[in-house]
Amino acid sequence: MRRFIPLFPVFFASFIQAQTPPPPNYFQFPILPGQQNLLSGSFAELRPDHFHAGIDIKTQYREGLAVHSAAAGYVSRVAVMAGGYGNVLFVTHPNGYVSVYGHLLRFNPRIAAYVRQRQYKAESFEIDLKPGADELPVSKSEIMALSGNSGSSAGPHLHFEIRNERGLLVDPQRFNFPEIEDDVPPVIEALALRPLGIQSRLNDAFDRQEFSPIQQSDGQFVLADTLWAAGTLGLEILAYDRANGTANQNGLSCVEVHLDGQEVHFHALENLPVEYSRDLNVHTDYATQRLTGRYFQRCYVVDGNDQLPIYKPSPTRGQLLLTPGLHQVTVTAWDTYQNKSAVTFWVRGTTDATLQTVESLTNGLLPTFLTQSVEDNTLVLKAQNPATANSPAQLFFQKSQQKTLVPVYRFNGEAVYLWDLRRGLPDSVSVDSVRKKLFFRQMLIPGKAQTIRGENWRVHIGPRAFYDTLYLTAIPGIDVLQLGPVGTPLREAITVSLAPPLADSLRKQTAAYTFNGTAEHFLGGKWRGNTLTFQTHTLGSFTARTDTTPPKIKLLSKDREAFRFYVDDDLSGIRAFRATVGSAWVLMNYEAKKGLLWSEKPDSTAAFNGQLELRVSDNSGNTAIFSTDFETPFPTPKTQKRLVQMRRKGGTRRLK
Repeated sequence: MRRFIPLFPVFFASFIQAQTPPPPNYFQFPILPGQQNLLSGSFAELRPDHFHAGIDIKTQYREGLAVHSAAAGYVSRVAVMAGGYGNVLFVTHPNGYVSVYGHLLRFNPRIAAYVRQRQYKAESFEIDLKPGADELPVSKSEIMALSGNSGSSAGPHLHFEIRNERGLLVDPQRFNFPEIEDDVPPVIEALALRPLGIQSRLNDAFDRQEFSPIQQSDGQFVLADTLWAAGTLGLEILAYDRANGTANQNGLSCVEVHLDGQEVHFHALENLPVEYSRDLNVHTDYATQRLTGRYFQRCYVVDGNDQLPIYKPSPTRGQLLLTPGLHQVTVTAWDTYQNKSAVTFWVRGTTDATLQTVESLTNGLLPTFLTQSVEDNTLVLKAQNPATANSPAQLFFQKSQQKTLVPVYRFNGEAVYLWDLRRGLPDSVSVDSVRKKLFFRQMLIPGKAQTIRGENWRVHIGPRAFYDTLYLTAIPGIDVLQLGPVGTPLREAITVSLAPPLADSLRKQTAAYTFNGTAEHFLGGKWRGNTLTFQTHTLGSFTARTDTTPPKIKLLSKDREAFRFYVDDDLSGIRAFRATVGSAWVLMNYEAKKGLLWSEKPDSTAAFNGQLELRVSDNSGNTAIFSTDFETPFPTPKTQKRLVQMRRKGGTRRLK
């Protein structure tokens, strides 16, 4: 098994110079210490809208494994949440480091009593506590909790983090835990390249293109064909790591790119500031991730990506500047244990950015169909089935201005036109008398707060809401507003206001929702007069929906020791719940993924007695109430008769 070799290059100096690495074996592994363990997730792995903050340790597909403190210290934070980390512990150690243990089943009796007392005092299931240094001390290897599946966990495991004294997230695998074995190199699944700038081309086209490497007998990867390019390209990599004993696809540690033997890009995911985790959306190809679910890491630094401290400075910011001639490109990917894989390919550079693939077109035999997209500052228009090979595109602007574009190239029956949006935002485009409205509203520059208004809608965008110039599109409908381009990441939330036609009596139960193509998601919002205002971290489709149906409540079991319910809501989702027995509040633990509520008494020796009432409210203010008492017997489920195959004589018989 290969062990970790530090990769900290010079460009990390400002982030690590104040760090004091702990001595060897300072931390112990929190699950089954001394035994081989497996990971289901690695540090800085690419997740929706964030880098993974720690490692996910497998727990044998079950809950209830002992979770040990990695080192001596004290519980400096303990929280109970329906989502997120669920039941979570933060332990501060004498050297200033903090270890974090998430998705726990339950805390040990001492910590659980501390939490339960404060839950009852606050009359709240969800709670976030910050004990003092002398309240909940822990020793190294002490069992603090049992592993679980609470919060937003997708299956039983332990989420484990280590943060240094400066608050930076640190890869836990860099502390040489022998419980994890890894001598398996990363897998490079695909590369993607895209032209950067309106004059750049890749294989005669202005398109992002993906390529599948071929693995050779020595384990390294190549691209089979030489690529042709003009101008500047941006490179992306789709790759993952594997470890001994598991098929999980985990994240990489670092990636390096060489052009003709010279390093042009290097990024390492070793330390991460928590507050910049959302910047994953500019480190990766956000548009491709939204469309396909695949995370391509960019091997160049885009405009606006100015916070992540993971890149080695490069004069070209990692862009491939291709001069005429043949160039060799090598991309190398490492995991934490210095296992590596590399892919090499060749690019033939040319000065001609107007290369055209001349193919026979349909010449008007089929109707012309227009599509558009935005690549950086470039509007890409495509006319499928144009009448002639050189059919022009007519751009229409305000004040009756017009601009004629000729195809820059033709490919697979499409004529392609390019327009630099910095020269103006067209209202519509026409090819062969087919006209298409483009819905551009405004060019927005970062660093300036701006408000865009339309009929019955308004969008306010703060100075740090987006990373780079945004060519905002807005398509209003009868009951929906579409904001785009949808492949544009946002750094901070924007504020949207809608004024839907709605009866006054329904506004209290009407909220904003977004639709991602498969499901609606509750966003909420506040009403002022006839205007609903809400915030969103993504561009897309937004609408107002009315929810007048209260949540569902089903009693699963009850006796004087405990009771359990199933709760559900069909639209806006569960917002709050409150249980009482007599006049006393009762703590109800909540498993949101399964819709389960179950009681926990403040005193295990006392029995429940009196009227039991459960109130459950959804996010639209609808409330359901269930009431019973402990004298009423809980109905016993009827025994289901089963049909059992008779092996000797054949046929079936019914068991009584």
